Amino acid sequence: MAINTPTRNYGMDLLRVLACYMVIQVHAGEFYYIHKDGDVLHTADASIVGWYNSLFRICVPLFVAMTGFFMFPVGDSAKFFKKRLGRVLVPFVLWCSIYAAGHYVRENATIEETLINLTHIPINYGSEVGHLWYVYMLIGLYLFAPIISPWVQTATRKGMEFYLVIWAVACSLPYIHLLFPAVWGEVWWNRTPLLYYFSGLLGYVILAAYIKRFHMPARKWNYYLGAALIIVGYLITALTFQWRLPISEKV
Repeated sequence: MAINTPTRNYGMDLLRVLACYMVIQVHAGEFYYIHKDGDVLHTADASIVGWYNSLFRICVPLFVAMTGFFMFPVGDSAKFFKKRLGRVLVPFVLWCSIYAAGHYVRENATIEETLINLTHIPINYGSEVGHLWYVYMLIGLYLFAPIISPWVQTATRKGMEFYLVIWAVACSLPYIHLLFPAVWGEVWWNRTPLLYYFSGLLGYVILAAYIKRFHMPARKWNYYLGAALIIVGYLITALTFQWRLPISEKV
């Protein structure tokens, strides 16, 4: 009797490796245009790094999209949380503790401050390790996954496309704000305008689920469209960086 075994997606394995390199490249390149005090460096090196670092800005969205590709259907919420959160929370708390101890070893914190940092881990990091923001974001996606899973699995193609179009507009708000400082309900006391609930990295989760459901069969035009989107996305990112570099003072 033949045994059905899961087929490993080696393309996703390769994409993970590329995304890992992209994260390293982006963070290493930042030192060429960000001074230690947060000022922007207006140098030739900064401009050059901007051209090639823009190739790798997709790293975080790639990781989020891969999460969405494999996350659905959620099934039993309790089992889902036990499996997913268990993999994240234990190493997260461990590394927050290591960072807190590291500050003490390097004499950047007293023993009293270190103990306080350790008690603050359930609140926010525990010590200044802002790059772990990704873990909080990932946990937030996991918490939301059981809620949207039924819709992701049953929504029509047009229904998912409707969401994705609105999400794309919401992602364009920083560019819209260059022309209109406040739109669709924004005022200084209201930070939740019309498309607030469609913004953020959750859209990449939905996008990956949409691709998995409706665009996995190989089609020739997919390659041309993918290449065109990569080129257009790169140009928007790189040209915007070069435009902002001479006029920006703080990151």
